[in-house]
Amino acid sequence: MTAGDGWNDGWTASVDGSSLGTPSVVDGGSGGWWIPPGPDGERTVELTWTPQRWTWLALAVSLLGVIGCLAVIWRSRRSDAARTAPAAGDAVVGSPGPESPGVGSPGAGSPGAPEPLDDQASATTGRSGAGLVAAAAVTTFAVVGWPWAIAVAILAAVCVAVSRPQLMAWVGLAIVASVALFYVEHQYRYRSPAGFGWVVNVDAMHHRTLAALVLIAMGLVGRRRRSSRAIPRDHSDEPVASGAV
Repeated sequence: MTAGDGWNDGWTASVDGSSLGTPSVVDGGSGGWWIPPGPDGERTVELTWTPQRWTWLALAVSLLGVIGCLAVIWRSRRSDAARTAPAAGDAVVGSPGPESPGVGSPGAGSPGAPEPLDDQASATTGRSGAGLVAAAAVTTFAVVGWPWAIAVAILAAVCVAVSRPQLMAWVGLAIVASVALFYVEHQYRYRSPAGFGWVVNVDAMHHRTLAALVLIAMGLVGRRRRSSRAIPRDHSDEPVASGAV
């Protein structure tokens, strides 16, 4: 009996509960076993792909990795929010008070005043944002191809234009989730046999998965850049000149 697949010692067979061990090379490269005829002419043979257990383990580790990435994103968002939020009772640097500011005080427009946060955040849509879009397009072209590079560049440009480069990471995660659902649905419908050749059954999903990984990476880079620009510089230690109005 041949397994209809190339020879590999990962395959094992049993007949009526008795193991036949690893296959022999037959028909120039296929795996096969010698099965003696049964008393009634029928035998029940069960084939098992033993490396499948490592595949399931790898899938479990991948799932834990995705959960860990989501936890890191959620935790970093909370940390950034806590770091940029002013503490209770703190005065906002440069804000007008009940009295007129003295000459040289760090008010709006003075050399010691921090730049507005809106101006800092908008820098992402400038040279830095263009560089991020270009990096996403070039990386996708290198690992996938030009059609996907165009699609990724358009998505990246939209995210940068709305000053939300981190959206690229969420779009990438959504694509990965849709690919995983496709794998599950495809396997449930067609019952593809186990083996290293299984991936050819879902070959159409490979390119979009690679493009999604590029989006996730670029989204995380853009988010870190935007967070670093959104934190105002502390000018409390700089000397401030005083004088009469």
